[in-house]
Amino acid sequence: MIWVIEKLKAIELEQMEGSRLDCCISILGEFHAEEAVDELLSIIEVRTWKMWGGLEAPKDPTVIRALAKIGKPVSLKAVAMLAQDDSAVKAPMYVRVIALVEGVDLGKEMVRLAAEKEKDATKKARLEKAMELFKNADKVIN
Repeated sequence: MIWVIEKLKAIELEQMEGSRLDCCISILGEFHAEEAVDELLSIIEVRTWKMWGGLEAPKDPTVIRALAKIGKPVSLKAVAMLAQDDSAVKAPMYVRVIALVEGVDLGKEMVRLAAEKEKDATKKARLEKAMELFKNADKVIN
């Protein structure tokens, strides 16, 4: 598993063919690779696509699905990322991962408690703002 993580660190994501990157990320999720959580959260906005056509039901990006499969170890780190990262693009993705792992209600409560405990005003504001995103957390991000 470590070699997959090292590959993700070493390569420029743009250089890797979409379906190969998709496969690597999926493998990390399938093997519940806790050691990959930080790397996957850092590339949460990366979009991959399959090289074949056809009709498919909408589904979350591969990184979000992989993080959700890893499970509980992801939740607290995703909450921490919500506090640290001011990206309007990534915040709904972090929230979606939390909701997939914990459920919408518990996930929102986790973020509320983190905001309540947060001493840094900027981080606290980000967490409080993220709580609003849970109203759409049960919807697929595509």
